[in-house]
Amino acid sequence: MGRRKFYIAAGAATVLALTAGFMVVEVAGGLWTGSLALLADAGHMLGDAGSLPIGLCLAFMLIYVAEANIAAAMLLPLYMIVDTSITLVRRIINKEPFLSAHRSHYYQRAVTGGRSVPEVTTRIFLLGFTLALLAVGATLAQSIALDLVALALGVLATAATLHWLARGRA
Repeated sequence: MGRRKFYIAAGAATVLALTAGFMVVEVAGGLWTGSLALLADAGHMLGDAGSLPIGLCLAFMLIYVAEANIAAAMLLPLYMIVDTSITLVRRIINKEPFLSAHRSHYYQRAVTGGRSVPEVTTRIFLLGFTLALLAVGATLAQSIALDLVALALGVLATAATLHWLARGRA
């Protein structure tokens, strides 16, 4: 393992250990004091501790995909990057405290606007599946022209999904 990968893995392991350690302390404190708030926060930290290795694995996978085909590496996280970027810019323009909790991502606004959670998750899953198919196609084709076509189709599919989410229930 290269030195750089070792430092990344060591840093991730440290963050995971700290998060899991705080979670154990919160569970113990919650049980000792009878605090449901501490137990609820410990459950939240369990989700954080579980998402850290998943995120790290996905990051390494994207790095390997990018070495094979940069268009594929851009397509796979396209929805998350666009949704997060637009939400962040919108919050900064509106002078909202962008580091605080909010419900202004597109999927959250869709549910608030009357769409059901299964509707929203199905639509986002289908977009992710479409982006994955385009990424596979771009990788197999090994053509810059087809990479650009796949990226354009991915951007159009993402824009259509964001438009659908922003519309809410008609």
